Amino acid sequence: MIKIVFFDMDGTLLDYGAEMPSASTMLALRALQDKGVKIVVATGRPPYATPRFPGVEWDASIHFNGSLALVHDTIVHETTISPADIE
Repeated sequence: MIKIVFFDMDGTLLDYGAEMPSASTMLALRALQDKGVKIVVATGRPPYATPRFPGVEWDASIHFNGSLALVHDTIVHETTISPADIE
């Protein structure tokens, strides 16, 4: 039994340049949630720029290519770049 699925956002759930996934993708996401499967989205985007889809709730999300992870809106992992590495 599948308990959790992870999806990339751009180029996977969303076609490049699209604001919403296809109707079949939306149906599939809703069907997964109806079966109790946890949905996690992974993206290079910050949380505020990660799209939300009507009728679909992310159980968790991974942002900034893995440096920030949220369960709903609670930070569960955060890695920052040190100022020395930035210089």
